[in-house]
Amino acid sequence: MDRLITSFVLLAADRMARAPVAVDAGWPNLTRELNLASSLRALNRHGGAAVAARGLFHAAWHVFADRWINIDHRPLSEPLQPQPPPAANEDAAAARVLDAMQTLDVEAAGARVAGYVQAGYSGERLLHDMGRAILQDDTGHEILPTLRTVFDEWGNATGTHADLGAGHPASAQLLVGLARYATDVRSNSDGRSAAVTAMRFAEGRTTVEMFE
Repeated sequence: MDRLITSFVLLAADRMARAPVAVDAGWPNLTRELNLASSLRALNRHGGAAVAARGLFHAAWHVFADRWINIDHRPLSEPLQPQPPPAANEDAAAARVLDAMQTLDVEAAGARVAGYVQAGYSGERLLHDMGRAILQDDTGHEILPTLRTVFDEWGNATGTHADLGAGHPASAQLLVGLARYATDVRSNSDGRSAAVTAMRFAEGRTTVEMFE
């Protein structure tokens, strides 16, 4: 069951990493696929395999229903296409990724993340850097649930349990997909920052106090 769930998680991440963004990338649909697939781990843990199997069917249905997003098939077992490192050292490479995100260059962001990971630089460090950039310039597009999912699944991918995705050749797509998604929605704004609101609630402030 863990291997099946991992397959759905990495399939969703791979779709996010390769979705065409020229018109409508379908981010609400793609992130729903990723978050739903990852949530099946808790479902399997607490509800058992029979319940998780129903969840897997639901996840499969979402992928089928999202077939309007024209993403070419790619076997997850194949290595990613090699990309050059974005810079000669880790600090500069991470900065180049963030620069692509800040300048709204979706394709460059994805390619630079792939090159960063393939160069052997720390994916955990980059994930934290991207997370801070996302929170500091939140657009209200509900990125936070997907950010949490990628943090959780990247921990699995860099762990020791192969059934949870450790060492899988498609695991880098978690970071690539997150970078492309966050970059593509940065130019849009739906009003108040969800991140700022969450932090103010964490400080103990009420809704009335916030809007006063």
